[in-house]
Amino acid sequence: MPRYAPTNNLLFLKCFASPENADVLAGFIQDVLGLPVAEATVENPYDVRRVRERLAHTVVDVLARLGDGSLVTIEMQVQPQRHFAGRALYYAASRYVAGYGRAGGLPALPSAGCAAGCGGEGGGGTPGAPYASLRPVFGINVCDFDLFPGCPDPLRCFGLFDTTYQTEFPGPPLHVSFLQLRKEALPGQKGLARWLSFFRGEEPAEGAPAYIGKARRAVLYANLDEKEREMIDYAEMSRADAQGQLEYAWDEGMAQGMARGISQTAARMLAKGIEPDTIRDITGLDAEAIRLLGEN
Repeated sequence: MPRYAPTNNLLFLKCFASPENADVLAGFIQDVLGLPVAEATVENPYDVRRVRERLAHTVVDVLARLGDGSLVTIEMQVQPQRHFAGRALYYAASRYVAGYGRAGGLPALPSAGCAAGCGGEGGGGTPGAPYASLRPVFGINVCDFDLFPGCPDPLRCFGLFDTTYQTEFPGPPLHVSFLQLRKEALPGQKGLARWLSFFRGEEPAEGAPAYIGKARRAVLYANLDEKEREMIDYAEMSRADAQGQLEYAWDEGMAQGMARGISQTAARMLAKGIEPDTIRDITGLDAEAIRLLGEN
């Protein structure tokens, strides 16, 4: 029976975006961000019928709302991608500003005006003011590659703060974090160590919290339904085919590049008056190829 890693997009969504796995989601957020999570609700719940549609569009993988109204975006990225850090910030910032003026009903945040008593539109915690509906947003980006070479810490977290006085931004926070699966947990990162092991497809260690075991069971092939197996098998075959095409293109490109480089080197040698026999011995080109280079 096939074994697919939890980094597979369908398995990732099934594990963290299924309503019945709210405790798994809460445990993951708590272990990664260090937040006390009493409740976590998925805003875009997993539905196998919509997975292919979601994969075809640029949408955040998991969007969760915590009990205090804070939002957490969770994204799985397997392959390195140019500007990935910018995309991660875009996701979190987009969710942050989407709360502006939201009707209905999120409680107003307490005012956090500056020491000089300055204010602005919607300041002072006025009920119903558009800025009062902004909520904290935390972005978690799980990366199956090394995004920060030279730093051994698998978790990097970034937020808004005063660079002069090293104090947090006085408003709803916006945080972006990156969990790099290719690195090992540091001493004291016991919670992260459990999840790094999980994403590598390893069995939970003895004494691990119940939600780790539940997460492991959720991604086992044997526990997928027929539609999920069909989709994940197709996705893996497509991925393997794409990888094969990429490797073939790479090999072809390398071969063409080497041939072009050899020809250019031979042409430069001819221009310097080096004998064709010597060029043939060094480059491996035949006499006819060298003759044609001399005529061009």
